[in-house]
Amino acid sequence: MSGKANKQKQAKQTNPLIVANKKVFGKGNVAHPRDLTRYIKYPLYVRIQKEKRLLMKRLKTPPAVNIFANHTLDKTNATQLFKILDHIKPEERAAKLQRIRAAAKELAEKTQKGEKATASKKTEKPATLSYGINNVVRLIERKQAKLVVIAHDVEPLEMVVYLPYLCKKLQVPYCIVKGKARLGQLIHRSTAAVVAVTEIKKEDKAAFESLVQNVKSIYFENAHMYREFGGRINGFKHNEKQKKIQSKLNKDLADKAKQQAALTVTTAVEEKAAPVAEEKKADKTA
Repeated sequence: MSGKANKQKQAKQTNPLIVANKKVFGKGNVAHPRDLTRYIKYPLYVRIQKEKRLLMKRLKTPPAVNIFANHTLDKTNATQLFKILDHIKPEERAAKLQRIRAAAKELAEKTQKGEKATASKKTEKPATLSYGINNVVRLIERKQAKLVVIAHDVEPLEMVVYLPYLCKKLQVPYCIVKGKARLGQLIHRSTAAVVAVTEIKKEDKAAFESLVQNVKSIYFENAHMYREFGGRINGFKHNEKQKKIQSKLNKDLADKAKQQAALTVTTAVEEKAAPVAEEKKADKTA
C-alpha cells in the first residue's frame, strides 16, 4: 500500500504543461554525447603541467625523484600535522613590533626599579617555524630540527631532492606533503619549499610526539622506498593495442593446440587400425 501511495504522490507532482521529449540520435537530430577534453585549447601553464605529469608517468624516474611523486604523507597524518603547525606560525609584523615594544618597556621599567632585566613569558619570543632552505639544512646538520616538512612540487626539484637522504642519514624525522602553497600559508608567503619544527608548544607536545613516531615508521623503516623506481606507466591506447596483440597470440596458440590435438587423435587411430589392416592382407594372401 505504501508503494502505491508513493507512486500516486509522484504522479501528482509532475507538471502536465511540461512534456518530456525523448532524444533522437539519428542523422540531423541530437548530437551524440562526446568527450571533448582533447579538443580544448588549454592555457600554456596548464599544458606544461599536463605534459610534465605525463612525462613523469611514462619515463623511468629514479628513486630520489619517485619519493616526491609517490610517497607523500597520507591524509590523516597530514591534517594532524597542519593542525600542529598552525599553532606555531611565525608572528606577523604588527604583532612582532607590539611584542618587542612591550618587552622593551618592561625591561626599562625593571632597570629603573633596579631589578634583574629579564623578559617575562608574555614578551618572550614564541615557538615558531623555521624556513628557508639554507637555514633548514643548517638545523638538520646541527640536529636541532625536530621535524622537517618538505613540499612535493618544488620547482626545480634539485633544490630539495637531497633533503630526504640527508635527514635519513642524520636520523632527523622528515615528511613530504602535497603543496608548496600550503606550506607558504604557514609562514605568510605565497609558497615555501621546506619548513622545520625546532620548538613546540606544551599543549601540542603529546600529539606532536605521536605524529613524529608515525612519520619515522613511514619514512625510516621503509627501505624499499629508497630503491624503488617510478614511472613506466603506459597510456590507454598502448594498453588497448597490447591487449589486441595478446588476444591474437592467445587465439593462435589455441588454434595450434587444437590442430595438435586433432593430429595426435588421427595418429592414434591410424596406429590402432594398422595391425588390423595387416591381418586382413595376410588372410587374403593365404
